[in-house]
Amino acid sequence: MLCQVKYVIKKCCVLGKLVLGGHVLQKGECRPLADQRYMNLKRESILKASQPERQVKQLTKAVTSYKPVSDHKFNIEYEQKKKAEGRKARDDKDKVMDMLFAAFEKHQYYNIKDLEKITRQPVPYLKEILKEICNYNAK
Repeated sequence: MLCQVKYVIKKCCVLGKLVLGGHVLQKGECRPLADQRYMNLKRESILKASQPERQVKQLTKAVTSYKPVSDHKFNIEYEQKKKAEGRKARDDKDKVMDMLFAAFEKHQYYNIKDLEKITRQPVPYLKEILKEICNYNAK
C-alpha cells in the first residue's frame, strides 16, 4: 500500500510566522537523541534560567547625585523677569495700531503670540483691534 503525505507550509498574514496546515491522520512523537550536544544545550538553558535577571554591579567611580531643590535657578529668573514686566496694560489704541502697522511692514503674516510679544498687549485687546483694521484669520 502506497502512502502519500500531503502538507502545506505557508506564511501567516497576521503574525508573519510560518504555519503548517493540513489534517492529522496519525499521531507522531519526536524526541531528541540523548547525546552530549543535547545535554550541553539543556545544561546551558537551565543555568541561564537559574541566574537572576538583576545583578549587583560594582561601580568604579562615584555617581553624581543631585539634591532636590524647591525651585530651579531658571524658574526663579523667569519669575523675576515676569514680575519686572508687570501685568500687560492696555495702551492707547492709536499707539498699538502704530506698532501693528510697523510690524506688518516687515512681514505680511503674524501669529497672535508673536504680535502679543511685539506690542506687549493682552491677546483679547489685540484681537479686538485686529478685527477692526484687518482680515483676521482664526485657523
